[in-house]
Amino acid sequence: KTYREFFLGMTANLMYYGGEKFDSRNGETLEFRNVLIGIDYPQQRNFIINGRGNNPIATAVEALWVLVGSNNAFWLNQYLPRALDYSDNRLNWRGVYGPRIRGDGCRDYLLLAFKELNDNNESRRCVINIFNAEDDLNVQSKDTPCNLLLNFYLRGGKLYLNVMSRSMDILFGSCVNFYEWSIIQELMANWLGVEC
Repeated sequence: KTYREFFLGMTANLMYYGGEKFDSRNGETLEFRNVLIGIDYPQQRNFIINGRGNNPIATAVEALWVLVGSNNAFWLNQYLPRALDYSDNRLNWRGVYGPRIRGDGCRDYLLLAFKELNDNNESRRCVINIFNAEDDLNVQSKDTPCNLLLNFYLRGGKLYLNVMSRSMDILFGSCVNFYEWSIIQELMANWLGVEC
C-alpha cells in the first residue's frame, strides 16, 4: 500500500462508516481508534490532495527542519504560513519532533539508533521516545506531540519503521508526518546500506 492508497481508503472509510463523533479542542471530529496502518512503499511519499492546498515544497522543508533538529517556528513560517499559530511564544514550537529525535546537543537519538542497528542487526531496542510525560502532561500548549515514538528494526535486509501516534488527523497531520517519517526511514536505511 502507498500513502495515497492509505489516504484515499481512510477518507472513504470515514465518509462511509462515519467514525465516532468526538469533541476536541479544534471542534467536532470523526474518530477511528486503534487503527493499524501499513505502508509498503514509504518512498512513494509525494501526493497532492486536490482541495487541501498542500505545498510539496513546504512539506519537504518541514521534513528537513525536523531532521536537523530545529524548533524555530519563525523560520519555518516562511514556508508554512500557519507555523506561528502552533507556537506558544510565536518563536518556537515546544513539542516539535526535531529536538526530541536529534537530541539536546549532547545526544543524537537517531544516531544512537543507527549505531545500535549497525552493531546488532537483530536488535529490537531501537526506540526513540518523542512524548515526554513530565513535560507534555504538565503544560497547556498549542503544540503537544501527536507522534509518540519511533521504532526501527531490520528484517530480511530491509529497514522497518513503526510510528506510534496518540492522534493523527487525516487531512493535515498524516500528510506531513508520513513524509517526515519516510524521509527519516530512508536516511537510516541509507546509513545502514539496506532497503526500506
